[in-house]
Amino acid sequence: TNPAHSLPALAPCWSWFLAISRQRPLMQCGFALVGGVEIENRWAVSLVRAMGCALRRGAPRPCEAQVHLTGLGSGTHERGVDYFASPHDALLLKERLWAAAGGETAAEALAQDKAQLLRDDPLTLRVKIVQRQRSRALANLTEALQALLFSASAGDVALSLARFEGLALAQQVEYARDAHLLLLAHGAAVVNALFVRPCAAVCELFPRRYFPRGFFQLLALDAGALA
Repeated sequence: TNPAHSLPALAPCWSWFLAISRQRPLMQCGFALVGGVEIENRWAVSLVRAMGCALRRGAPRPCEAQVHLTGLGSGTHERGVDYFASPHDALLLKERLWAAAGGETAAEALAQDKAQLLRDDPLTLRVKIVQRQRSRALANLTEALQALLFSASAGDVALSLARFEGLALAQQVEYARDAHLLLLAHGAAVVNALFVRPCAAVCELFPRRYFPRGFFQLLALDAGALA
């Protein structure tokens, strides 16, 4: 299955591991998902490894801890999808991935943006766009970029465009982390909203007459973004 279906299962696992590790610091981290989402896509497998966890097939052995995680990741139709037990859990996972990609901490990123805003030179807004290769591609992307550049003052906006198909998790993390505004169509790529810098904006575009309430919005909010 794709990352959009994997993350609602993996995020509560991460929250559970954090809670258990505080109680039992020497416990080795590993889990098996039984009778639920199959973790087979490259993004999700890479995330499991970045967590410092091991993914095994089959039921846990009797000596291993078992927990039912249907509540955290299921959410409700009115509220949307729940991911982490707390925004702090999302921050710890984000900073783990940022460190693996050779980046600063979230606090350092926020301090850099604040410092630039206080200087005489205006902040260059980094707009990062993710274009899909197949379905739900942004049809009028060229016209939209031209309009944005025309309306912006010179040097005020820096535009970037990427296609995430084929990119490794670390490359997607690095791209999202650098954005002040992450703009992309609804789909699996929006899971990377988890990795944006504090106070960044995530703009998720939907096809006409299709709006699943809160599918990725709570994830972006947990990550400290505006959504």
